[in-house]
Amino acid sequence: MTYLLAQDIGTSSAKAVLFTSDGVLVRSCSTFYEVQRPAPNWAQQNAEVWWDAFCENNHKLLDGLDISCLAAISVSGQMMGCLPIDTTGSPLCPSIIWEDGRALEQAKKIEKIYGEDAFYLITGMHISENYALPKIMWLKETQPDIYRRTACFLQSKDYIVYRMTGKMVTEATDAQYYHCFDILKNQWSADLLNAVEIDINKFPKLVKSGTIVGHVQPSIARECGLPSGLPVVEGLGDGRAALVGLSLIHISEPTRQAEISYAVFCLKKKKKKTLVNYIVYFK
Repeated sequence: MTYLLAQDIGTSSAKAVLFTSDGVLVRSCSTFYEVQRPAPNWAQQNAEVWWDAFCENNHKLLDGLDISCLAAISVSGQMMGCLPIDTTGSPLCPSIIWEDGRALEQAKKIEKIYGEDAFYLITGMHISENYALPKIMWLKETQPDIYRRTACFLQSKDYIVYRMTGKMVTEATDAQYYHCFDILKNQWSADLLNAVEIDINKFPKLVKSGTIVGHVQPSIARECGLPSGLPVVEGLGDGRAALVGLSLIHISEPTRQAEISYAVFCLKKKKKKTLVNYIVYFK
């Protein structure tokens, strides 16, 4: 028997599932955690809490099974966060998560410096304080030492991938929600980042979803309950992963998804300069 393992690093819990290679569900489990709210309109989480939940899920899910039968692991997770890590991979502060609204003034600065229309043509999105770039600007302005020491800003799933493999990467679905990703060129927007004076070198390398990023390192295999050398496959941001799970991969009518946030998605035929293929609402 060959198994595939997947985890989702959500806002309130990490959820794990184990499937056979032909898609039959074997086991599932969850580990819950809290959101820190140290000030009005703030929401943050310690990345170590994600990692501990991830490891706990693996041990629960694989208890009594032959872990040598695992073929690969992949991770999805909450999007739009701001987790600065240093050159050793250590988080420099809690991750400022998607529902945090502390960077409203920085969002206004993006609009003033770059312009709503020009921003939209690059990112396909409207400017909002809930996305990563305004939060990075907030860190630079209010905690410049943390910004200076930051080697990379990561999302939840990509922090877990880093802990397993030592690789700092992301993919297009999470990259778009950083608020500085050029969706036509499929790369970080140097023009936008230069305009707001944020270092493009502090962003992770872009890979395609489904890429084998690396393998579980021997030094953390026992801790996370996975076999050393297990292939680690780059996943998707949680919203986009849900669309794949709903089979929304063709031209379609709008589809809703809801847990803590609420979203409406729709795929459309892509035309030149027609950048938006979804609509998102948050409650």
